[in-house]
Amino acid sequence: MESRVVRGAFGRFGAMALLMVAVLLVGGATVADATPRASHVAFASQPKKHSKKKKSAKPKAATLAAAAAWLTLGPDAKLIAQGTPQQLTDPTSPIVQQVTSLTNGLSFQGLAQAMYARTPDPTITTVPIGNYILKVVVFGSAADAAKFRDADAAQVTGRGALKQVDTVPNGVVLDDGQGHINAMFTINNAVADLRIGVSESQPGAGVAEVKQLANMIVANSKKS
Repeated sequence: MESRVVRGAFGRFGAMALLMVAVLLVGGATVADATPRASHVAFASQPKKHSKKKKSAKPKAATLAAAAAWLTLGPDAKLIAQGTPQQLTDPTSPIVQQVTSLTNGLSFQGLAQAMYARTPDPTITTVPIGNYILKVVVFGSAADAAKFRDADAAQVTGRGALKQVDTVPNGVVLDDGQGHINAMFTINNAVADLRIGVSESQPGAGVAEVKQLANMIVANSKKS
């Protein structure tokens, strides 16, 4: 009788022990399974970072001093400087008065002018010979600069001698076929006005050179 009671007690104890082991095993598996799922959900719910596109920087507005520096040409131009570039803002200056009719109503800030020359050289016969007047007119905005460029070119061609024969970036090239070549083009809020009077070694030499000078001035503007 007693042995049956003992065996029954041990049987109940064994069953309870097995039940507890099963609960622990099931509970442990549930926690283990839940951990990676919770981690995954938390990671996925984080807001995605969107890469912001960098806006291209607007060109820096040129000052009169900076524009004057553009007119300093290096030895590659093979020109002789006639003094240093001038910076002019006085409305009574004869050079400023040359453009007054075209700057009325615009945000004119001043102009810079430089003069160069190339004299005959028996060892160089493939380049134009003559005088070069390089000017940069500065405004408060690029829009006003464009208005001046268009008016400047229209005024020159309106006289009848020079016609548009070519273009440069943001501008035009004018020629009268007799060695007088002009180029007018914008660099942001400034207008470069190049006027040369030369004897050409061959037709088109003056146009080729004024375009080369325009490239030099644009390159100088990128350095400032």
